[in-house]
Amino acid sequence: MFHYHHPKVSILLTPWARSPAILETSGEAIDRIILASHNPSRRRDPILDDYFRRFSARFGYVPNDMAIRIRQALELLNQAFAKGYDTPEGVKRYLLSTLTHQTSLGPISFDRYGDVAGKFFFIQDLRRELR
Repeated sequence: MFHYHHPKVSILLTPWARSPAILETSGEAIDRIILASHNPSRRRDPILDDYFRRFSARFGYVPNDMAIRIRQALELLNQAFAKGYDTPEGVKRYLLSTLTHQTSLGPISFDRYGDVAGKFFFIQDLRRELR
């Protein structure tokens, strides 16, 4: 509706809108959308592209982009458990012992309070993202 009334204005979507369902129903507005994302375009990151392709082949759909952070969180939890940290306090201690951790989908960094620290990527060619 916004695009209908303002066809030349850019539309900024939050990272939580990085969903195939939202992008597939955006119609002609897709050319005006700028998507803020915690991750780069999967077309520019072969590790992420491979993950989405394997997930889609196995489960029959492309997951929401938040699946990347969920996968990383589960990997970090598994790493903590493997090193003997098996309580909430122990896992937190492990995660804060090194501020950047490596996962199969790339590094993830925390600040000293345990919040994820990183940058945003702004993706504009969303038609290409859907291919």
